[in-house]
Amino acid sequence: GAGNIDACTNYGDLLVTSPMRKGELEEGARLLNEACDAEQARACFIVGTISHYGRLGDQQRPRDYGAARRAYETACRSGHTEACFRIAQFLYDGKGGPQVLSEARSLFGALCRQDVGTACFFYGNMQQAGEGGALDISGGKKAIAKGCDLGDPTACAAKQ
Repeated sequence: GAGNIDACTNYGDLLVTSPMRKGELEEGARLLNEACDAEQARACFIVGTISHYGRLGDQQRPRDYGAARRAYETACRSGHTEACFRIAQFLYDGKGGPQVLSEARSLFGALCRQDVGTACFFYGNMQQAGEGGALDISGGKKAIAKGCDLGDPTACAAKQ
């Protein structure tokens, strides 16, 4: 059940962040992948982060942006806000798959409406540049101002 999936996620997270014995990193990664296969948002976010940055515990591994994007997409579908933000960045940059500016803009906009300040900054910039949708100078200024009000320093620096 869901409680079991959550327990696997917690235990897997513990093993990858503070392994005590040989093989625990791999066991933690296996548990997290299983929980992500069951669409547990936090597990998918952790799996995505491992692939994105190429770090598992103290081991450096090759980065796999495609795997990170798939895991973040699953986490985002399950309501993980930070995973949604990373997917928006991947869509904007074309990391791990095609660049889709309209989807990036839409996701940054949705995150801005959920009061994610940095997303408001990106959304506002995209509106002001006409990236991924219509040019909207006034909407862009409003989004950037909201980002600043939410405490994003980049948005505050961009707010004129």
